[in-house]
Amino acid sequence: MVRSFFCGHELPRYITCTNLVLLPKNKEINTSSDMRPISLSNFTSNVFSSLVQFLPSIISPQQSGFVKCRSFVEHIILVQEIVHDIRIRGKPANVVIKLDMAKSYDRIFKKGKARGSTISYSFYTRLAECLSGHERYPFNEVNYKKYVMPNGVRIDHFGISLMTLLIIFTSANEDYLRLVVETLTNYDKVSGQRVNKHKMRFYMHHLTSQNIKAVVHNVTKIPEKEFHFTYLGVPVYYGRRMNIHYKEMIEKIQNRLSSWTGKFLSIGERITLIKHVLQSVTIHLLSACDPPHRVLAQIHRLFAKFFFGATQLVIQASIGQPGKLLCHPTEEGGMGFRSLQNMSKSLFIKLWWNMRTK
Repeated sequence: MVRSFFCGHELPRYITCTNLVLLPKNKEINTSSDMRPISLSNFTSNVFSSLVQFLPSIISPQQSGFVKCRSFVEHIILVQEIVHDIRIRGKPANVVIKLDMAKSYDRIFKKGKARGSTISYSFYTRLAECLSGHERYPFNEVNYKKYVMPNGVRIDHFGISLMTLLIIFTSANEDYLRLVVETLTNYDKVSGQRVNKHKMRFYMHHLTSQNIKAVVHNVTKIPEKEFHFTYLGVPVYYGRRMNIHYKEMIEKIQNRLSSWTGKFLSIGERITLIKHVLQSVTIHLLSACDPPHRVLAQIHRLFAKFFFGATQLVIQASIGQPGKLLCHPTEEGGMGFRSLQNMSKSLFIKLWWNMRTK
């Protein structure tokens, strides 16, 4: 039964059933407080939970999500560091390919139903690990032209996979680009997945010659796109940070605000929406990167404009700096909102501390 559970089979209902028994505390029972509830559960669930101690030896070290002491932020930072060093160093040039699987979960389970069996998540994860380079075959050959960084480090992994999203780091050599296409084709046949052709793009340094870019396009049939791109909600780019890299985050907040502007909201409702909705949207972004000060100031102005319900011109003329006023403590006449600048600093310190202590 335990083996069937980890292979993806459904468990019988009696496994999760619990029998509640009320035991009397005293000889005379007058109220419910005189009874002691006892829960009698099936021991099989305890067997499943006891196997948790063996998970570190089963889970791949490259798995960063949904594991204690690991985070998706590690994947984001790793991709950002690799892309930051995409500068041309010798031949062939470095190539970053971003792929997205089309309705991955639906396809994998439809394939299982067609065969009359249940395909477990473990099988799906194993396929993704093989594709992302954890097995490294056939890309572990000595002659394989890997993604080279300026300090001489070569990226051994074929890519970084998160089930539905795959980032491939390779070179612009024709033979090895064909090997990438062949591997993706074989993966589609084995797993039943299909790459979303509308979202697949390849990225190269802006100083790369057009002839090399044309070779990559002709071999892979993937269109080119200029940096930056978004990975797990965080912009990935090389060079210095710019305000345009965080345009999607600002547009996301503006879309939220536009859906609330026409509603009649009280001051308390606006405070709740800003504290628990709008400021929560930026936590994931601030935990993985450090946006420019102008971007955070613009977000503060959007919060102030929504809170006061007036145009930005009237706000600036009446109170000067509304974003900072909202972040003041209530004892000082503010609204007690968290400052995004302070949040960015604290999350950056937390990230630094985790890197130093691990």
